[in-house]
Amino acid sequence: MDKMILKIFIVSFLFAASLPASGYNSHQNNTDIPTTWYEQNSGVTTSLRSVSAPDINNVWVCGSAGVILRTTDGGTWVSASGNLGVINLYTIYAFDANNALVAAAADSGAFAYRTSNGGTNWIRVFTNRFTLAFINSWYFKDENNGLMICDPDSSVSNNYKTTNGGLNWSPVGARFPTYFGSYPSSIYGNGNMVYYGTDDSIIFKTIDFGINWIAVPTPLRHGTISMWFNSANNCFICGVNTIAQTTNGGDIFTINSGLGSQIWVYGVTGTTNGNYWIASKNQIHYTSNNGTNWNAATTQTGDYRAITKARTGSPYLYAVRNNGGISKFGGTYTEIQQITSETKKDFSLSQNYPNPFNPVTKINFSIPKQTQVTLKVFDIPGREVSQLINQELTANNYSVNFDGSKLSSGIYFYKLETPEYHEIKRMVLVK
Repeated sequence: MDKMILKIFIVSFLFAASLPASGYNSHQNNTDIPTTWYEQNSGVTTSLRSVSAPDINNVWVCGSAGVILRTTDGGTWVSASGNLGVINLYTIYAFDANNALVAAAADSGAFAYRTSNGGTNWIRVFTNRFTLAFINSWYFKDENNGLMICDPDSSVSNNYKTTNGGLNWSPVGARFPTYFGSYPSSIYGNGNMVYYGTDDSIIFKTIDFGINWIAVPTPLRHGTISMWFNSANNCFICGVNTIAQTTNGGDIFTINSGLGSQIWVYGVTGTTNGNYWIASKNQIHYTSNNGTNWNAATTQTGDYRAITKARTGSPYLYAVRNNGGISKFGGTYTEIQQITSETKKDFSLSQNYPNPFNPVTKINFSIPKQTQVTLKVFDIPGREVSQLINQELTANNYSVNFDGSKLSSGIYFYKLETPEYHEIKRMVLVK
């Protein structure tokens, strides 16, 4: 036997023997078209209310009962609650992998906490003691200078400013009227210009970083829950049963009726030009033509509560739901295609074709009944380099395209696994 062939055979045998019977914590594909959304494993089932993504890999979320999660690789979520205890959290702002702010609310008031060590320890940096108070939104124009908007009250300010990254806060500008409360995603800024939505039909705008605010009327009947500017002129504002947009920098807003009038939007974000994403109930909707047409991008169990775009390395999007669900847009995506030929009576995994390949190859497999299926790719040391499938599939023959354009030439292994079956095959990437 040729020495190279013998070496490959030995490595394949040892690799297969060393692989665990169960999978790794990674991404689950969602195959809705035209977008590329993945379901991620958060490890919790509590309501998640806010998400902040400094870049495509470092992302933080928060929610009920003191839940704070973070990932440093764009998909492996770990607890970052540290010493906070059980308290309801409503909004989070992350600077990077280690530094973040989170807001809590209780009967005794609203509190802001900051961490500088990845959530191991949190220190209180702000207290607003009036009944059922809320810290609604943060906006930072750089790592030090930021604004914080709280629910208005007749006795305290609701606009605050920091110059040291949220460690200290002081009142700034005029107090909003007491009936202008707001929501975590209802703020957007660019430099000193900041827009802030309320639970009325008014949004506020400042061009001097919170010192002076002017009221801008909108056609939203029940207030602005979220807003997003894709450019200086183009913006969507969303609320209860109404979506509106502006093409002149917020001077005039008009109703966008593309999604109908019975939709409660918790989040909106955008990528480029006319591309916007809206998180509403159990769906994320997408437009590529500035709202002329909308498509359902993904549908999941549970209701979405927030959506955001990574501030650097975009376009990567993250959205969170009220049942612990986390959805991600961006990165490697593989569409699963059903093959209409007769389903086999047994599980099977076919050899990829072509093999060797550069950079795309096709992997076919069959499952004889509805079951949970994972299909993963590993390198020779046994490290997972891609998860192609992690979801429940019905009995059928399937085909998946694997794109190895981001990998180096070499030998890789792909593993099909269900609760009662697993098989591994080898493939070679040659560039």
